[in-house]
Formats: sequence, C-alpha cells, structure tokens
Amino acid sequence: MPARPTIEQLREIAKTYGMHMSDADYTSFIGLMEAPLASYRRIDQLTEPALPVRYPRTGGYRPQLRKTG
Repeated sequence: MPARPTIEQLREIAKTYGMHMSDADYTSFIGLMEAPLASYRRIDQLTEPALPVRYPRTGGYRPQLRKTG
C-alpha cells in the first residue's frame, strides 16, 4: 500500500533533481498526493479477476529425435 511521503523524503527527491522548494511547497505537494494515493489504496483493496482457463496447460513432453536416412 503506498505510503504518503514525508517532507524530508520529498526534500531528498527534490535535491536529487536540483530543485529547491519551501516547506509550504512540500506541504502543498503532499496535499496534492492525497487523492491519487487514496485511489491506489482502493485499487489495492480490490481483488484481481481470475478468468476461467479454456485450454489448460499440460506437463508437456520432450520431442523424440528423428532419424534421417
């Protein structure tokens, strides 16, 4: 489940890209992330559909060498 980043984590990411922002900017970005993170949490709660198998796989076999000539 995606966790909300801390201001310190955002500061480190910004530093990696040479960005300098104020704490108010970081707080604003954290607020902007709430809706997408809530969507991801909801997706994590859903069960993945399992489609019925039409043609089940078998264990397979090793082909025989064909002798020529």
